[in-house]
Amino acid sequence: FVQNEAWRYTLLSHAPLIVDDIKAVAPFNDTIVHIGSLPGRVIFQLNTTMNKVPSFLSALPNYILIGNIEDNEKYHLYTHDFHKDEILQELAKLLPKKTFMTTNTNISSTMLWLSFVRDNWHCHNTKDSTLMPE
Repeated sequence: FVQNEAWRYTLLSHAPLIVDDIKAVAPFNDTIVHIGSLPGRVIFQLNTTMNKVPSFLSALPNYILIGNIEDNEKYHLYTHDFHKDEILQELAKLLPKKTFMTTNTNISSTMLWLSFVRDNWHCHNTKDSTLMPE
């Protein structure tokens, strides 16, 4: 569950990738935190609640869900540390009897982005040391 301001670059670009692009995409290097285990229907409700106010700075919604979610299945919810308090406030409204204890992971937004690039962009070096997606 990622706030749209956390990412600053299109993943569909065919431009050369340079090391500085990692900082351009994920400039804050926020820690990823585990919020808890929740049923899919609660995650959908949270997503709807968090996206009620439209984003004026982006064509993307304010918060973005990643992956396929089934209503009755349980899922681990992760987000950036910077926006966890907003999410916890909304979860408290949706599930007033549940207590959430967030846990920091050893992963940051920059590490997540770098991992995505390594796994999905098969690149080759150019003469000027930039990486070009194949």
